[in-house]
Amino acid sequence: YEVKEVYFSDNNINYELIKEVCLRIPILDEWMYGIMDNTFNNIEACSNPKEITSLNPLPHYNLYESSDLDILIYFNPTSYYGSISHIIKQKTFISCKFKNERTFEDVKDEINKYLYLLYLLLNREFYIEYTIFTTTTGSFTHKTNPKFSYLHFYENSQTGPHSRFSDFTLSEIQSIFNKWDILYNEQTDAINLYYETICNTYLPPSSQIRNYISFIDSVTKSIQGDILQINPNTKRAKSAQKILEKTKEILNEDEQNRLKILLLRINPMELKSRFTKLISNIKDLLPNDITKEFIQKVVDTRNEITHHNTKETFIFNKSEYDEVAYKLTQIIRAYLLNKLNINKDLIKNFVKY
Repeated sequence: YEVKEVYFSDNNINYELIKEVCLRIPILDEWMYGIMDNTFNNIEACSNPKEITSLNPLPHYNLYESSDLDILIYFNPTSYYGSISHIIKQKTFISCKFKNERTFEDVKDEINKYLYLLYLLLNREFYIEYTIFTTTTGSFTHKTNPKFSYLHFYENSQTGPHSRFSDFTLSEIQSIFNKWDILYNEQTDAINLYYETICNTYLPPSSQIRNYISFIDSVTKSIQGDILQINPNTKRAKSAQKILEKTKEILNEDEQNRLKILLLRINPMELKSRFTKLISNIKDLLPNDITKEFIQKVVDTRNEITHHNTKETFIFNKSEYDEVAYKLTQIIRAYLLNKLNINKDLIKNFVKY
């Protein structure tokens, strides 16, 4: 028997009229460490530790304000007294305050929306320790079994975030949250697909590749690429070459060249062309081995994974799938971070891992 989720409350739980949700996420303690560390006072020895006020109060930080909700970070210090010691532990919480009451299911969707942004900013997936919901009639605490949240990744407690809150100014953070709100609303399905994939390490790399290419296909729908030449090693190029061979005795040289251009070019609206355009916009943020050849090869690999009878020839071997999937996450993270106007050096540092 496995418990799916647990609720703690002193009152009847109200699932319909939620005013605020507060998340306890331990990794945020390290993300905010520089700020929390500055709150401690240097004090002289004292015979009674209970007389000591050793913390300066921390303000909350408004991360996002809209007509629908406000998001803020706040801190909750707790003290433990021993015979000769005074132990203080500060905890970081992130809170969403809604302008109008929300249902439990609506709030869970909202949590995921901004949780994905934190995954991106910390360059790390992590679990929520617990969630506190405040309603019009009281409050309740909720804990979910990660298995039933469809989260399956290894969280190493010894490995912290790749960034700190102090890497950004508060105005930059607020701008990032605003831009994320717009980007997520425009690309909800694609972003959900990416994070549902990256948060499930049990997915085979073939499924990861398929899903990551679907993300890229979706976010580039409005992009017009350039006319490209098909790689001569592809099945499509080899088939075109056979056709050209048969026309040598029928067409003159000029006609053959025009036919060759038609058969061996990639249309600007094809995925390979759109994908190449996306890469060209963020090439300075990516490793050098993500080339036009990689793009054509990975798209044909996705086609072979999806339609096994295509018999594509210019594709990656199955032994390379793990590395290919990882490279696609580098591209997607660089794309998302760049859309949020994150510092270029920070993006490059993120993409290394």
